Amino acid sequence: MCSSDLSQEQVIGANPSTLLALIGPEADIEKIRHLADCYDAATKLALKLPQPKHGAQLAAIWAMKFYDMVGAKRSALIAGQNVVDMILGALEDPEKARKWMEKTLLPAAEQAKLPDLTVPLRAQYAIVLAHCGEFSTAAAIFEKLDPYVDSLPPEGQAEIANQRRLFKELELRGAPTSAQLEQRRKRIARQQAAANKLSRRLSGTSLPTGSTPVRAKKVGRNQPCPCGSGKKYKKCCGA
Repeated sequence: MCSSDLSQEQVIGANPSTLLALIGPEADIEKIRHLADCYDAATKLALKLPQPKHGAQLAAIWAMKFYDMVGAKRSALIAGQNVVDMILGALEDPEKARKWMEKTLLPAAEQAKLPDLTVPLRAQYAIVLAHCGEFSTAAAIFEKLDPYVDSLPPEGQAEIANQRRLFKELELRGAPTSAQLEQRRKRIARQQAAANKLSRRLSGTSLPTGSTPVRAKKVGRNQPCPCGSGKKYKKCCGA
């Protein structure tokens, strides 16, 4: 379960407005915000790992959705940036990261109208394009961002500087060869097959006849919260 009101199956593939409709008028905004914070904390812990596990990007996606549900646009966009980092790190799938940014994150940023996040998001998009081998397009984006960098806070300027260094590294490495692209396609196909298998198991359609579903271990109220906050479950996600 993703909360006391929604199942994992309901959250996957549903947009924030649909999720709010599923919960109904009794939706507890504070609890949804807290749930988003928990998924965001789990995402940040996963991003610190040398190699985030496949599927860890779901926590980032759910954080973005739940933040959006409560109108926390800034937090939703930052969570969306984490989704991109997860796709690049765990899945090593820049094409998927590009499609996700173009279809979801960049339109959301356009609607949110938060200038201080627009520049970092565009810089991140340039990095994704560089991972796809489109160096000239990525360089053009960085050039367009130049006039706005000085107006960012120090941490924002540092982020853009890091993105520029990463772009130079990717440019020196060069575009992936046809053999590397084929290897990547095969790996992604295997990952997609594993994800589809997991999805069927979650929906209960792939359990052999007569088998017993494996139930998740229940977290005790006085045990540490699995979100990684360091608090007891009863004072965190179980509140």
